Amino acid sequence: MLYRTALKVNNFLHTKSLRSILLFSFLFISIIPIVLLQFISYNRLIMNFKDNIDRLSLIDVNRTRDNLEILLASYEDILYQVYTDDELIARLTDIDRNPFLHPVYINQIRRQLQLLCNIKDYIEAITIITKSGGIIFYDKISGSYTNSSWLGSVSLTQDEILSYGMSDYNTKILPTHSTTRFAVTHYIFHLIHRIIDYKDIENDIGIVVLTLNEEILSVICNTGKTALSFGFIADSTNSIISYPDKSRIGTQMDNANIYNIFNYENNIQKKNISVYVSEPLKNWKIYSIVNQTNFNKEVRYQIMNGILLGIIILIITGVIVITVTDLLSKSLKKVTNAMKQAENGNLSISINKNDIFPVEINTIAEAFNVMMNRILLLVDQIKISSAHQRDAEVKALEAQINPHFLYNILDNINWMAVEKEQYEISEMIVSLAKILRYSINQSNKIVKLRDEISWIKQYLYLQQIRFKNNFRYTLDIDDSLLEIKIYKLIFQPFIENTIIHGFKNRNNNILDISIKAGENIIIKIKDNGNGIKPDALDKIQSLCARYNDSQEEGFGSNEDHLGFANAIGRIKMYYGNKADIQIESRQNEGTVITIQLRGVINENSNSRG
Repeated sequence: MLYRTALKVNNFLHTKSLRSILLFSFLFISIIPIVLLQFISYNRLIMNFKDNIDRLSLIDVNRTRDNLEILLASYEDILYQVYTDDELIARLTDIDRNPFLHPVYINQIRRQLQLLCNIKDYIEAITIITKSGGIIFYDKISGSYTNSSWLGSVSLTQDEILSYGMSDYNTKILPTHSTTRFAVTHYIFHLIHRIIDYKDIENDIGIVVLTLNEEILSVICNTGKTALSFGFIADSTNSIISYPDKSRIGTQMDNANIYNIFNYENNIQKKNISVYVSEPLKNWKIYSIVNQTNFNKEVRYQIMNGILLGIIILIITGVIVITVTDLLSKSLKKVTNAMKQAENGNLSISINKNDIFPVEINTIAEAFNVMMNRILLLVDQIKISSAHQRDAEVKALEAQINPHFLYNILDNINWMAVEKEQYEISEMIVSLAKILRYSINQSNKIVKLRDEISWIKQYLYLQQIRFKNNFRYTLDIDDSLLEIKIYKLIFQPFIENTIIHGFKNRNNNILDISIKAGENIIIKIKDNGNGIKPDALDKIQSLCARYNDSQEEGFGSNEDHLGFANAIGRIKMYYGNKADIQIESRQNEGTVITIQLRGVINENSNSRG
């Protein structure tokens, strides 16, 4: 399915103009990605904000839990002052032993409890229940020393409370409940601890109960909360301990569907409500409820602003694209029309540059004009080259000799010379045969430098005999280069030119040939001969410079210097820009030809590796 769709789109584009393709591409590449980007951005924004809110809300609810733990610990300190007070414990013990002291000690204990009740806010009462069933308390709610505000309203009996507090030495909590005094409803919870006689640990005295107002829990759970969030506390049985709506205190919370216990005035959907739960504190958990309705509205508002901005940008971009594509289409049409005329054979066509066209189109136009001029030049050169090639083919046919026939004749002459004991003639014939065999066999072959030097020696031997030893030569070859591979006969034409022209009508001629290794291979052919005339030297050096600078390959057309041109062109054909050729000469002082081959040593090393 996807392949067929792609094929249809491809066929559609192949039948449309560049302007249509650009507009289609703009619509496909711009509008669809922007819509997808907006959709992805919306979802990612929602997810990121949701994750951040979840993370911060969890941190907040656990921070509330830590604050509550610190607060309860401060009230437990008041309990500690009661259940570890040696004087109070002694009085409670004496009350059981001496009934006559009962009223006096009770009044003293009540005054002490009254002082402790006024130390911190939210303390409603402190009650001591002795093992024998006696009750001593100070109660702010009832304002009475004889009638407790809470004992009658709690779900446990006095004996059950005493047994619960005496069960171990840890602080216990009685969950929040309501009590009514003077037509006012109070919501309170209790911290309970066993009274400890450290002098007689087996002495069971009783318990102390610290009664706290539930408001202290509601305040700490909802500090910093906004109108869209609130906190509450439930115990391990899912009974609500503290809640902003006091009527819910003591009711059961359904864990499977926590949202059902809340009545929201504005018909808030369940998906807009998030619940965060703290780590347990004693047997309590703190719940934080966050209403994200306004947050979601704000995100949607931002997304709509982004979509509106995207539409405006698309409209502006569309106008720009249409204008640019129209200009580009017109300029390209001018180029394509010129190309069609050139295709039909009009090689003299050219494109006039226009300042309103893009720089690239003007560059193409300029390149097209240069190309057409070169084509015209090449056509003329091809015509001339074709004529030269036909002449060369005729000359090659006229000069064609069967190499095997030539080798056999030379071999017969050699044996005749040996029979006549003409050994010098025999050696010359053998050298000539080697030279011919080496030269004729694949003239563009790559050989080792060792073989090339061996051939040069044979060649120089015959030239010395030919010119009656009117010159001597030296070969200075770097031994490390003997296994390097080079093309055959690349510097023989320079040696031949030196011997034939440089040493003409001169004596005491010296030819020095050196091949050295450095970063590159340096070949020097130096003589002390006639030198080259200045005008001819200028033309030859110009030829070398042209090849060195332009990396041009081929042969020169000036017949006066055809030998040099052929040799230089052959080297450049083989080595391209890796070869540089320099020729220096002074009349009657000699000539130095320097050939530098770059990278040949590394190429040979890699090929051996």
